[in-house]
Amino acid sequence: MARDITTNLATQISAENSELLYFMMFNFYNEALAVEEPTYITTAPHDIATTSATLFITLPLATYTWSGVGGNIGFQVVQETTDIAGNGIDIILSGVDQTILGYILGKKYIGRFVRVWLAHLSDADKTIIASPKLIFYGRMNGGFEIKERKTGDVPGTVEINCRATDRLGDFQRIAGIQTNLESHQKHYPNDKFFEFVDEMMGKTIRWGES
Repeated sequence: MARDITTNLATQISAENSELLYFMMFNFYNEALAVEEPTYITTAPHDIATTSATLFITLPLATYTWSGVGGNIGFQVVQETTDIAGNGIDIILSGVDQTILGYILGKKYIGRFVRVWLAHLSDADKTIIASPKLIFYGRMNGGFEIKERKTGDVPGTVEINCRATDRLGDFQRIAGIQTNLESHQKHYPNDKFFEFVDEMMGKTIRWGES
């Protein structure tokens, strides 16, 4: 499979002391306002502002601010396979301030896209080497598992585990309406088109003249 890693990034990856970090975009949706509200997070110890023109060429042209949470992001290794099937990863945010719960509890996330990039820093000036590699692009589909941690009077933190599946999983999804009366009437209450489907199960139907 061909790779589109830039020459500078390939050189840094093979360096003896290569420093890396990850960028993650969670494309949440605010149902009350009917707008998308993407959240940008990085494993850097500080916030980072970038432009898509210089680094994230897969994003629309704009300036993006990525919230730095240090080494508190972990995820299952992204696996490659020749099987035509959807693969998933667990994205884990640990030791995160409780304010992040607002992004989860107040917005729609099931089926929304999440992206993960791998980036390397220059040894000389610690700037991001163009261009970060998009290593995962899929949907949040397993909900969020949240664990709260508190010690005495110290403000608590939370650990959040998010399950995501790559875009091949879209081909494995079951259609929203099935060919039976109950499923059909959830969307069309007065339509009885599939009323006799259950009675036809297992019967032999002969077509044409006898």
